[in-house]
Amino acid sequence: MMASQETTFALLGNTFFLLVRRPRYWRDIRTEVLKKGDDILNFDGLLSSRTLQKSLVEASYVLTRVARQFEKLESRDDEPWKGEMKSTYKSANGSKVAFHKS
Repeated sequence: MMASQETTFALLGNTFFLLVRRPRYWRDIRTEVLKKGDDILNFDGLLSSRTLQKSLVEASYVLTRVARQFEKLESRDDEPWKGEMKSTYKSANGSKVAFHKS
């Protein structure tokens, strides 16, 4: 696997695919993002976040923005994970996720 234009897209798609199957993690991320307010929207804030430390900074920034606006994620895909490896590794079925506003 190598870095390409789609790496952040693939990472976010995979992240949302997993988060809808683990709602507790979404609640943890959302709670921390809302608690930290605007301080988390800079890169230092992202790096200091307990919950987001293991994510890449670019993907964390997008995830932070989504967590501020959407209270609930809902899977629209009943299929199990099926990987597809090309220049990046992603779900062959895409990430079918519904975002519910706060």
